Amino acid sequence: MNVEKNYSRAVKQYKSKNYNDALKILDKIKRYAPSFRRTYMLEVDIYKELNNYVKEIDAAEKVLLMFNLNDPKEKYLATNAFWFLGHALSQLSLNEEAVKNFRTAAKYATENNSALKALQSAIYVGCYTECFSAADMRALYDEYKKYL
Repeated sequence: MNVEKNYSRAVKQYKSKNYNDALKILDKIKRYAPSFRRTYMLEVDIYKELNNYVKEIDAAEKVLLMFNLNDPKEKYLATNAFWFLGHALSQLSLNEEAVKNFRTAAKYATENNSALKALQSAIYVGCYTECFSAADMRALYDEYKKYL
């Protein structure tokens, strides 16, 4: 099996919004090359588009286990996976966990824009978190200002 060729086919199906066809191709790739991380990242994105947050969480958690967070080259993809995980958790009203993942995404971000996006999401979701205090919000905002 040509993994890259099949992955390109899956991306094409994704871009055409043929999500189920893309998922079928990704399943084949995972059976043949289970450590091919881009498969899981695309799967996370597809489940986000389908509003299937449980599967989005599952795919994000699986791919996060594959990253070496000490490797600067891998931090970019990990940042995206943490952001997607935070997004899915927030959609399920698991806001405290969502904020933690958004903050982690900011921590591993290799670009200021990625960090700002993650912290904006954390601040937004934090507003809907019952146990989020004014001090928590201030700490998040101070963290956010570092990237401006």
